[in-house]
Amino acid sequence: MGGCTWWYGERFLLALLAALVTLVGARVKLSDHGYDGLVIAISPTLDEALGPTLIPAIKEAIQQTSSNLFHGSRRRLHFRKARILLPKTWTNTPVDAGASSETFEEAEIRIDVQNKVYKHQPYTKQHMGCGDPGLYIHVTAEYLLDDQQASWWGDRGKVLLMEWAKLRWGVFDEIGYHDDKIFPLFYHYKSPEDEHLRLKPTYCADEEINGWYLNKMDPKASCGYNRDGLPDSDCRFLPGAYQTANSSIMSYPFIRSDSVKEFCDIFNQVSHPHNPHAPTKQNFHCKHQSVWEVMRKHPDFATDKVFNVGVDVYQNVSFEVVQESAAHYVMVLDYSGSMDDFDRVMKLKRTAQRWLLHDVAEESSVAIVKFSISSTLVSKLTKIRGKSSRKKLADLIDTNTGDSTCIGCGLQLAIRELQGKDNPVILLVTDGKENQEPYINEMLEYLVKNGIRVVTVAFG
Repeated sequence: MGGCTWWYGERFLLALLAALVTLVGARVKLSDHGYDGLVIAISPTLDEALGPTLIPAIKEAIQQTSSNLFHGSRRRLHFRKARILLPKTWTNTPVDAGASSETFEEAEIRIDVQNKVYKHQPYTKQHMGCGDPGLYIHVTAEYLLDDQQASWWGDRGKVLLMEWAKLRWGVFDEIGYHDDKIFPLFYHYKSPEDEHLRLKPTYCADEEINGWYLNKMDPKASCGYNRDGLPDSDCRFLPGAYQTANSSIMSYPFIRSDSVKEFCDIFNQVSHPHNPHAPTKQNFHCKHQSVWEVMRKHPDFATDKVFNVGVDVYQNVSFEVVQESAAHYVMVLDYSGSMDDFDRVMKLKRTAQRWLLHDVAEESSVAIVKFSISSTLVSKLTKIRGKSSRKKLADLIDTNTGDSTCIGCGLQLAIRELQGKDNPVILLVTDGKENQEPYINEMLEYLVKNGIRVVTVAFG
């Protein structure tokens, strides 16, 4: 079932909305060293007038990232095929095809307006632990189009590789942050040579980074120091523009040097040494493992074979510009007897109604199927257009339960309703194990054949 996400827990307010965020990696596949299925989606909040310059800028940035990925993975990985997803509100931009099941909410890279905290700095939404995938990469159009913005935050190909490493392999930054007590900009390190405390900026590199300690309030003034002997909050470390260090991508991708191409590696302390002493997110979340140490545990690195190809292969990403189509949803809701336990059916009603009234996108179509010993089509596909259509559907969500649990019955009816529809999605909400034919396994072939994604919300 393409894009199947399981959410456990007895209390699941907003679970239907949350379930629509598929974990990264479900769409992107790796075969023969190349990633296929990467989706870069443009937010509908962006003006279509940006299209003629933004689309080529996206292509160029991904090409650069693929080249850096090839070198950073030590000739193992690159991007082969990617799709640029345009919002359905854009009406005058040429496209290669209509989207099959891609949506902005499930794209790996999302081009959107700036975040108030990050401004135009690209960032990755991470919500789990070391080695776990992130949710998505956020990039602004200004970062892709404005060379001054790019120079401030860093080389696009290197910065996006850094974010891809977080998203795909679950690694973290190897730098410090302003006014952060856990991950500070500076720290004291006891030298093993003479056991003296030495002041260092927070980073990971294979050699010392040349630079200056500057007072951000007055560049001509010296940095002040706090009671711990560390530079105060007005002090910054400014690396020199050109360095000979070749690691780490997760530390200083913004250094204007072609030499920084590698990730720190505890297994290769000679050429790419890891710094386990620095107070970085990587050391904190990954228990002082190096970035490469975490990466090599990922299935992407199951083979140590390198990819011996020419530059034309890993720099020649194949792009397709597609346009998002309105989704067709069928809510398949469990009304078996066990839904009466722990007030589950009331929770189902409240959450389903909230999704219908507030969250499902305009111009989407929604049908409702309920099942117990058999299935019933409560409502055929209905276009969401304003409050009245939402309320009409929400009022159909009842609390009348039945007996057995025939999940396959509900899926079967939903498949009939979605046949031939663009962007078909089933939202399956259930609390129990099926005990009535037809079973889920009997429906799998038809789900795959019709390209239907199934998002599952499971009660504990």
